[in-house]
Amino acid sequence: MASANFAQAAMDYVLEDKIKNNLSNLEELYGDGKWSEAIELARKIMGQTPVEHPAKQRARDVLILSIDKKALQTIELKNAQIREQNQKAAQKFFADGTALLGEKKYKEARSNFQQALQCSPEDPEINYSLGYSEQQIGNNVDAYFAYKTCVKLQPTHYQALFHLAELSSKLKRYGEAEEFAQRLTVSIENRIKDLKSLAYEQKIAGFNDKAISTIRKISSLKHDQAQAFYLLGTLTERRGEFNEAIVSLKKSIALAPHKIDAYFHLGRVYLKTKTFHQASLSFEQALLLGETSMREEKYRGEKLLGEGKSDEAVASGLRSKDLEQRVSLTWYYLALCAWKRNDMGSAQESIDKSLELKPNFLKARFANSVFFAGRHDYQGALYEMRQ
Repeated sequence: MASANFAQAAMDYVLEDKIKNNLSNLEELYGDGKWSEAIELARKIMGQTPVEHPAKQRARDVLILSIDKKALQTIELKNAQIREQNQKAAQKFFADGTALLGEKKYKEARSNFQQALQCSPEDPEINYSLGYSEQQIGNNVDAYFAYKTCVKLQPTHYQALFHLAELSSKLKRYGEAEEFAQRLTVSIENRIKDLKSLAYEQKIAGFNDKAISTIRKISSLKHDQAQAFYLLGTLTERRGEFNEAIVSLKKSIALAPHKIDAYFHLGRVYLKTKTFHQASLSFEQALLLGETSMREEKYRGEKLLGEGKSDEAVASGLRSKDLEQRVSLTWYYLALCAWKRNDMGSAQESIDKSLELKPNFLKARFANSVFFAGRHDYQGALYEMRQ
C-alpha cells in the first residue's frame, strides 16, 4: 500500500512539474507574440491537466487571448497589405499626374490626382497638386478647398499657403487671405533660415555644387516672400491699416526691387495718408519700371509677330495692354499728388500723359475738367465733362 502511494505521489509530482513547465512556456510564447504556438500549447495543457487544476483555467484564458490577438494580427496584416497596395497605386497616379502637369494637360492631371487621393487621402502633396490642377483649369473654389486640406495636413506647406492667400483674396475672404499671407511669410522665413544653414554646411564640407543649388532655392523663396509681403500689404491697406501696409510693401520692395505693383500700391497708401511727396516718389518709381516693361513687351510682341508666332504675339500684346493701363493709372495718381501739392503744372502734365495712353479713362477726364476749372477755363472743363 505504501509503495502504491509513493508511486502515485511520484506520478503526481512529475505531472505537476510538467504542467508548471508547460504553463511557463505558454506565458513566454504569449509574451513574445507567438499566438499560433501559444494556441497549440494552451490546448495541449487543457487536454493534459485535471479539471479542477488552476493551470487549466489559466491555459483557457491564454487560449482566448491568443485567439483574439491572432485574429487582430491577421486583420492588421491585411490592412498593411491594403495600405501598401494603395500607396503604390497612389504613387503611380501621382507620378502620372505630375507628368501631365508638365505637359499642361490639367484636366487629365486632375483625374490622376483624384484617383491618387482615393488611395491616399492624407497625403498633403497630392492634395496640393490637385489644388494646383483645379486652379489652372479655373476652378478656384475647388482649388481653395484642396489647398486648405493640404495645409491642414502640413501647416507649413508654403506653396499651398501662397496660393491660399491669393485665392482667398480673389474669393473675397479677406480675413483668411491676410491670415494665410502672415503664415506664409513666417513659413518662408523659417525655410530660408534652414536653407542658409544647409548651404553653409555644404560649403564648409566642400560640396560647392550643392551649396549653389541651395542658394538658388533661397533666391526663389525670396521672390515668393516678396509676393507674400506685397499681398499682405494690399490686404492691410484694404482694411485701413496704412502703417502696417507701408511696412509690408517696403519689405516686398526690399526683396524684389523691380516689382511695379509694390511701388504702385505703396504710392496709393502714402496718398491715402496724405504723404504726397513719398507718394510721388513711389509712383515715379512705378512709372520708371512700368514704362520700361511696356516698351520691352511691345518690342517682344513685334518680334514674335515677325517670327510668325501669332499666339505668343497675342499673349504679349495683352500683357502690353495691361502694362499700358497700369502706367496710365500711375500717371493719374501722380497728377493727384501734384494737385494736392498745388503744383498745377506737373498735375496737368501728368494727366495729359495718362489720357494720351487711355483717352477714355473717365477718372482722368474728370480730373482734367477740375484742372481746367481751377484755371477758370470753364469751356475746357465743360468739354472734358462731355467726353
